[in-house]
Amino acid sequence: MRAAVDHTMEHPTPTGAFVLMKDKGFTNDLWMWLESDDHASYGHESPAGPMACASLGLHAVTFS
Repeated sequence: MRAAVDHTMEHPTPTGAFVLMKDKGFTNDLWMWLESDDHASYGHESPAGPMACASLGLHAVTFS
Protein backbone atom coordinates (compact mmCIF):
# COMPACT_ATOMS: atom_id res chain seq x y z
CA MET A 1 0.00 0.00 0.00
CA ARG A 2 2.88 2.36 0.69
CA ALA A 3 3.98 2.20 -2.96
CA ALA A 4 0.41 2.97 -4.09
CA VAL A 5 0.18 5.96 -1.74
CA ASP A 6 3.60 7.23 -2.81
CA HIS A 7 2.54 6.95 -6.47
CA THR A 8 -0.70 8.83 -5.78
CA MET A 9 1.21 11.58 -3.99
CA GLU A 10 3.54 11.97 -6.98
CA HIS A 11 0.74 11.61 -9.57
CA PRO A 12 -2.48 12.91 -8.00
CA THR A 13 -5.87 12.55 -9.61
CA PRO A 14 -7.40 15.80 -10.97
CA THR A 15 -9.21 16.24 -7.65
CA GLY A 16 -6.00 15.64 -5.71
CA ALA A 17 -4.11 18.13 -7.87
CA PHE A 18 -6.82 20.74 -7.21
CA VAL A 19 -6.58 20.52 -3.40
CA LEU A 20 -2.82 19.95 -3.20
CA MET A 21 -0.90 22.40 -1.00
CA LYS A 22 2.59 20.99 -1.48
CA ASP A 23 4.26 24.11 -0.07
CA LYS A 24 2.37 23.53 3.21
CA GLY A 25 2.97 19.78 3.24
CA PHE A 26 -0.69 18.96 2.61
CA THR A 27 -1.70 16.20 0.23
CA ASN A 28 -5.23 14.91 -0.18
CA ASP A 29 -6.95 12.87 -2.83
CA LEU A 30 -10.36 11.29 -3.19
CA TRP A 31 -11.64 8.17 -4.84
CA MET A 32 -8.18 6.74 -5.50
CA TRP A 33 -9.72 3.28 -5.79
CA LEU A 34 -11.38 4.45 -9.02
CA GLU A 35 -8.03 5.49 -10.49
CA SER A 36 -5.66 2.85 -9.12
CA ASP A 37 -5.88 -0.94 -9.20
CA ASP A 38 -3.61 -1.05 -6.13
CA HIS A 39 -6.00 1.11 -4.10
CA ALA A 40 -9.02 -0.83 -5.38
CA SER A 41 -7.54 -4.20 -4.49
CA TYR A 42 -6.68 -2.93 -1.01
CA GLY A 43 -10.27 -1.88 -0.51
CA HIS A 44 -11.69 -5.11 -1.88
CA GLU A 45 -9.20 -7.67 -0.56
CA SER A 46 -7.64 -6.40 2.66
CA PRO A 47 -9.19 -6.75 6.11
CA ALA A 48 -9.41 -2.95 6.37
CA GLY A 49 -12.98 -2.74 5.05
CA PRO A 50 -14.46 -5.38 7.34
CA MET A 51 -12.51 -3.93 10.29
CA ALA A 52 -13.87 -0.44 9.59
CA CYS A 53 -17.41 -1.82 9.28
CA ALA A 54 -17.09 -3.72 12.53
CA SER A 55 -15.85 -0.62 14.34
CA LEU A 56 -18.87 1.32 13.04
CA GLY A 57 -21.35 -1.45 13.78
CA LEU A 58 -22.03 -2.09 10.08
CA HIS A 59 -22.34 -5.47 8.37
CA ALA A 60 -20.85 -4.94 4.90
CA VAL A 61 -18.80 -2.60 2.80
CA THR A 62 -19.80 -2.06 -0.82
CA PHE A 63 -17.73 -0.63 -3.65
CA SER A 64 -19.65 0.45 -6.72
